[in-house]
Amino acid sequence: MARFSQTFLQGLLQPSYQQGLFEAAKGLGQTPGIMRMERERKEKETKELAQIDQLMTTSGQATAAAQQGDVSAVTKQINDLRQQMSLATTLEQKKMYAQEIKSLQRLIPETQKTAISNKAQSIFRAEEAILDPTLDPRAKEALEQRIVEMKKDPQAMAEYNKYKLDQWRTDKAQQQMEADAWIKDNSNAITQAIKEEDFDELNNIINGAGEFSGAAQTYASSIISAEKTMQQFEENSMLNKMAPDTSVEEEQISSLPEELQKMVKPSMLKYKKLVEEGWNENTKTWKTGYRVQAEAAQKEVQGLYRNIINQIATSEYFADVRATRDKEETIRELELELEAPVDPVQIRLYAEAFKKDRKKPITQSDLNAAEEYLRRERDRGIIKQLELLDPERTPEENSEVTIETKVSMARQNGQSDSKIRKALEEDGHTDEEINKVLGRAENDVSYMSPEHTSADRAYIERVRSKISPMGTYTNG
Repeated sequence: MARFSQTFLQGLLQPSYQQGLFEAAKGLGQTPGIMRMERERKEKETKELAQIDQLMTTSGQATAAAQQGDVSAVTKQINDLRQQMSLATTLEQKKMYAQEIKSLQRLIPETQKTAISNKAQSIFRAEEAILDPTLDPRAKEALEQRIVEMKKDPQAMAEYNKYKLDQWRTDKAQQQMEADAWIKDNSNAITQAIKEEDFDELNNIINGAGEFSGAAQTYASSIISAEKTMQQFEENSMLNKMAPDTSVEEEQISSLPEELQKMVKPSMLKYKKLVEEGWNENTKTWKTGYRVQAEAAQKEVQGLYRNIINQIATSEYFADVRATRDKEETIRELELELEAPVDPVQIRLYAEAFKKDRKKPITQSDLNAAEEYLRRERDRGIIKQLELLDPERTPEENSEVTIETKVSMARQNGQSDSKIRKALEEDGHTDEEINKVLGRAENDVSYMSPEHTSADRAYIERVRSKISPMGTYTNG
């Protein structure tokens, strides 16, 4: 039998020691439960970490898709996060998902802009690709069809037109530098040809300016006028006669713009003062030393005048270049507008407004006819603007007029279906094509045709008045 010391036995009797033994025994009894709780805690932690990893992965994929302009991919990732949030078991987890979903939703507008920009660039690159003479014909045909489809997107075409215009402006900026170089290289030659009255050489120089020939002619005209004045100055020079005459210089200087007169006025006053003080009209003689000073002052005035006239001529040259560029830019913008698709919203509104039976749904033929009508109306206005800007411009023929448009325009002019049929037959349309269009009597888009009742016409005018040029509809 084991023997215990007296001290040990006394310790067993102490309350604190007894409590310690009790807690130790209790701990030994609870060990399986504690281990189970620890295991559950770790499992829960692992699960939460996996959820966070999945959240980060989904969020990262959505951000990458947004940068690429993939709206559908971003929307899919948002829906995936919503699904994950529905499986979350705690409020904190749900808040975390909700916050991330909100962040991704804020990316949608910028993603849409990127998508539009990407499509515009795709059109641009595809148009460049089909110019490659080595491209396989089948690939070229596929690309051309793809371009047609992409150009149906009004937003993409608006962005595409910006690219085209920016490219045009870049090219014109290069031409502006060429214009600067041309006048620097040829201004002296123009002046020399004018002085020598060698107008054949002058014409050669101007014609050699190419696209700047109009501006070059403007410059030459200014120099010709200036040289006539300089000839008058030469005849009035004190080197060629005894008596001074300041009126010739004064007259020419007074014809300058007021701001430019200030540049030569001090020298002119000095010249006049020397003449007034040094010339004796009664004796027709100069005071000693004054003639030389007056000759120098006169030469200074004439030199300043020539410099000013050269500056004016150069300014007019560049103003002509800028005016030509601005006009060409306006023409280019209008040309790009001709390529733009008609707004689908506007097409649907017009098709709805002009169909005979408003209770029946709009057909594709209705939409096609409305689109053709709106395009022709828009293009007619643009072409008129182009003709005003460039009267010598050859009128651009639109693509072949569709049979739907022919019928629509004929009915607008009050023609009967029998007359329309006969005209279509003369145009070479088959019976099948004609029957397909004229057989749609109930659904036909008759733009303000006589068949409309007064109530129909009033309704159409109300709808039309609410459609803005941008295609928006105001319900009021």
